[in-house]
Amino acid sequence: MEIQQLRHFVAVARYGHLGRAADDQKLTQSGITRSIQSLEEFLGVNLLRRTARGVTLTPVGKELLRHAEAIVNQRERALGAIEIFMRGDIGAVTIGTTNTTDYDFMPEVSAQVLSKHPGLRIAIKSGPYLDLVDALRMGEIELIVGLIDPSFRHPEVVTEDLFLTRSVVACRPAHPLATKDEITLEDLSASKWAMLSSRGLQHAFHAFFQSQRLTMPEQVIKSNSLIFIRTILYQLDVLTALPWKYLQADIAAGTLIALKAPTPGDFAKVGITRLADGEPSFAATVILEEVRRLGAERSAAPADAPPSQSCAKAVKRG
Repeated sequence: MEIQQLRHFVAVARYGHLGRAADDQKLTQSGITRSIQSLEEFLGVNLLRRTARGVTLTPVGKELLRHAEAIVNQRERALGAIEIFMRGDIGAVTIGTTNTTDYDFMPEVSAQVLSKHPGLRIAIKSGPYLDLVDALRMGEIELIVGLIDPSFRHPEVVTEDLFLTRSVVACRPAHPLATKDEITLEDLSASKWAMLSSRGLQHAFHAFFQSQRLTMPEQVIKSNSLIFIRTILYQLDVLTALPWKYLQADIAAGTLIALKAPTPGDFAKVGITRLADGEPSFAATVILEEVRRLGAERSAAPADAPPSQSCAKAVKRG
């Protein structure tokens, strides 16, 4: 089994069409067909099903694709790393970040690393945690720095805790709860919410209200974008639970209100997720050292807390 055959197979799987895959790989259609047939003969299985519209993967083809993409991506990263070293740089690394760390923690990490290693090149891929884990397993990124989904387990990946981050229930000043003297858990249950769509936060949100035996609130907005959720707060009477640091400036300016209320998913773990097997590249090791150093500083510092002053003075069960 040759790397070229795997590249051709990945291209066919991506396009679902032999002709378009051949164009992408700068081959004739008969050339890429022979390459796939040779791979099938070597493995002793059928990888593709021919249809009137093109081709689809067989079950074994789908299984091979996951490994083939990882192998091809690793090869491209290896060649890129060698090219960078030949230019006298120390390497390049692609890091996955969840939206809790790409606005706050990773910019600080990147700035510190680049001040010490100006030859390093960093690429950031931001997204939901489970999407990033898929990218990690396929070799598209080397590690993830961000919120760890406590419900996720997989034998191919390991996690390492760094520090806890705080969230706060927030709304616009015009929201009915913003001026209420006493906020009950029933108030939170009866309110409309705009929430991040990540599985970990959604799990914490549902568990919070279920543990109180309350009616699940209506989530009128779900998004994987912090910016979108923050912006919609200015325009709708909805509640959200977002990282305190992200909303700190808005709350200090009075454009948003931090309610003195129990927070679904209040404390969340920020950590490192990486493959269980294999050594990180030199560039990734440099990033890991700085991530751990700054993570230890944050872990040792007192937990960030929302301001005690709030228009809502107390929270109780109704």
